[in-house]
Amino acid sequence: MTGIVVWWDGIPGLDYRYPPAGDDILFADRIAALACAMRVCGTEPSGTDGAALRQAANVADRFLEWFQKAETGRDGYIRRLTLAIACTGATGKPKDSHLPPQIIRVAERYRQYLSKPPEKRGGWI
Repeated sequence: MTGIVVWWDGIPGLDYRYPPAGDDILFADRIAALACAMRVCGTEPSGTDGAALRQAANVADRFLEWFQKAETGRDGYIRRLTLAIACTGATGKPKDSHLPPQIIRVAERYRQYLSKPPEKRGGWI
């Protein structure tokens, strides 16, 4: 039996099999922000287009700011994971300044749902 395969498999901070701890949390936030930004921007990992890399870095900075608002390690993981989920279907031109905040808004709605007490149901969208 195989598990669900997602684009973020193997990325520290996103893949549950590689949980960050201590000083690794900042690295997890940064690598997750960069991976999500590259996904949204369509940036090639080879890094041959300097303009595209700068664009992805700017988007990654926006994502990183949101990750660093986490108050606990669990909240940090939920933020990274929900942003990755939101980036999976994100469409638009990355140069559009509305795209990162729009993705963060979607991720925040998912984060709120995942952070609710178990007895609270419905009304999350």
